[in-house]
Amino acid sequence: MIEWKVLIPFYYTVYTRLKDTMNRISYITTFFIPVLFVIYYFDRNIDLVAVILGFVALFSIYEIGYLKNDIVTTKFEKNPTLRLDKESYSILDENLKRVVLSKYIIALVSLVAIWLMGYQVLILGSFLLLIDLTYRIHNRVRGRTALITFMVLSILRYSAVPVLFVSDLFSVIMIFTITIGILRFIEKGSRKKFHLKWLQHLCKEINQFRVLYYLSLVIVAFVIDLNSVYSILAMYYLIYRTIIYLMIRIKANKNQIGFT
Repeated sequence: MIEWKVLIPFYYTVYTRLKDTMNRISYITTFFIPVLFVIYYFDRNIDLVAVILGFVALFSIYEIGYLKNDIVTTKFEKNPTLRLDKESYSILDENLKRVVLSKYIIALVSLVAIWLMGYQVLILGSFLLLIDLTYRIHNRVRGRTALITFMVLSILRYSAVPVLFVSDLFSVIMIFTITIGILRFIEKGSRKKFHLKWLQHLCKEINQFRVLYYLSLVIVAFVIDLNSVYSILAMYYLIYRTIIYLMIRIKANKNQIGFT
């Protein structure tokens, strides 16, 4: 049964969005490692308990958006993406209010625990409220407006936990806007349903575009400041995306050779 398991932070993300091993490895590589790196870059004395509680609060709130999207929003879409089987959908639909309330409580308890540890949770709490509000809007809007809310959600998700430990709020937001937010906007906007032909052309080969995007960031970061957190993250993503691109190309070439 799924109803109680969705209360576990990050479970619903894995259950509905990261169903295979490669997706889970990719999520760790592209989300958890960069977020932890940014925290460590600005604050070498990482409190792992506070970090874990920060993630608990973040995913408790973020997954409310997932749940409402999968349970409520899909009812009004012509061709919805169905991530749940009929039984799970029925159970969650019937118990959605209780599940959502429970996840709010878990997030609140996590924030209180972090506060008792001596951290200022006002900014993190504000980010969580922004995530909740933005996701409510995102689940209601259609068309190109959804590109904006999607980008904002991406930036907030990556920035939420680091702002608990980093006083330079602007730098954290800009780091993830440049390395994640803009790229996600372009990738999402390249889908045919948004009718943005220039983005479709730009992302004709998405994995190649990702490599070129991060290569551009590395070049710019090299000119500005080679040792900055921007350049390190850009280089990290460039290496990762290059490896993925080469793996896909090698696999495609093997299949082609086998076919011929």
